[in-house]
Amino acid sequence: MDFEARARSAGQGVNRAVEVMEMTTQTEQPRKVERFDKYQERKSRNRRIGALAVAGAVALILAVVAVNSARVDTTQPENPPNGNTRVNWPISALGAGGFTLDLTTGVATPLPASIRDAGSAFVVSPDQKQFVYDSNQGFGLFIANIDGTGERQISSDNTMGPQWSLDGSMIVYQQRSSNPTSTKLGNLFVYDVQTGQSTQVTNIDQSTRTGGWWYMDPSFIGGVGLGTDGLSVLYQMPRGTNPQAWDLWAVPVSGGRPQLVKKNAGWGAVYGLLDQFAYASPVSASTFNGGALYVEPHPYNSPSGLGKRIASGPVIKVVWSPDGTRVAYTSGDYVHVLNVKSGADTTVVKGDNAEWLDDNTLVIGN
Repeated sequence: MDFEARARSAGQGVNRAVEVMEMTTQTEQPRKVERFDKYQERKSRNRRIGALAVAGAVALILAVVAVNSARVDTTQPENPPNGNTRVNWPISALGAGGFTLDLTTGVATPLPASIRDAGSAFVVSPDQKQFVYDSNQGFGLFIANIDGTGERQISSDNTMGPQWSLDGSMIVYQQRSSNPTSTKLGNLFVYDVQTGQSTQVTNIDQSTRTGGWWYMDPSFIGGVGLGTDGLSVLYQMPRGTNPQAWDLWAVPVSGGRPQLVKKNAGWGAVYGLLDQFAYASPVSASTFNGGALYVEPHPYNSPSGLGKRIASGPVIKVVWSPDGTRVAYTSGDYVHVLNVKSGADTTVVKGDNAEWLDDNTLVIGN
């Protein structure tokens, strides 16, 4: 008999006991008024005793239920990525092709077959209706619906690193030389989703030494004074030759003079416009991994200072969850999810190029 059945049986037993007590006080013989009064007193007293017994049994049942509910499940992982899961992290990856990862259930689901193997990173639009991704074959950038339909090309040649603006009206990306052996940085462009036009926003000296690395990791960032609309593009740039260092810069979406955001840092990511700023420092010139992961409330506080350290390195590709409570990043061969407030850091799956589909779902690229 399970716990609930035992509880019902106990309650029924108490009710039966009360009925028996009432039956024993009944009489068929004529009684005098004083005896009837005593009978009524005894009956009332028996009812009170029965009621107390029922209340006591119910209280005992509720107490047992509360104790069982409060027991700690020792199978719960120490640092679940969303606070309410019993998944044994990290899960096993699906293999080749992009897939989604549910952080509540730990279930990995392949992306639609029409786009699964088409891109290296799948970035979700703010309305969660479309992906933008860079072609694995270097053919440019593409947009498709979440279900894999409606694919269309929006850029050609060697373009990469697309990211949506907060309102979904623009996409920033890096375009480099079509020569596959080139280490030149190329430049950053902003694509207008409505008009289909791209605008170059940087004018980078192509003789800048990259040490073999060239990825600028562009994204959008808000900033007063960095353009008439206050919107800019955040990116990383190499500095020096021996040893080479990387810094974070911002340039207005309309083009113009870049502004230094953070020295000796890379893999920058801003939540919202200026709400929270995460980055890695420093960036290794030999491996292009970031050092420790830091976060601060505003990206223009102190270009030379460091914010609050929230994770040790190496760190690559930092992205904020839509609700701004967590960041996903790659360290080594694995994707991590870190709760910025609590510091809980969970290794969730082998892979890279993680992006957020929603607050509880990641999209893992190839």
